[in-house]
Amino acid sequence: MEHGRGYPVKYTGLIKGGFRASDDATVYSYNIPENAFACVALREVTPLLQALGAADLAGAAKSLSLTLQQAITAHGIVNH
Repeated sequence: MEHGRGYPVKYTGLIKGGFRASDDATVYSYNIPENAFACVALREVTPLLQALGAADLAGAAKSLSLTLQQAITAHGIVNH
């Protein structure tokens, strides 16, 4: 497992996770529900960060949220 870093994966814009919520190691590192949760959490925390005067951090949170949203749309939705 690549010296504790998990299996090598291609960049997709998603957050890579080495373990599921059940603490089992993953083979497929891009867990869509976890990425969707992170996307919403980052989007929702942005106004709070702006109100606290952390404009740089708010911008980073918003940018990462948008990246995750685009990546989920591109890589996390399949027709079957």
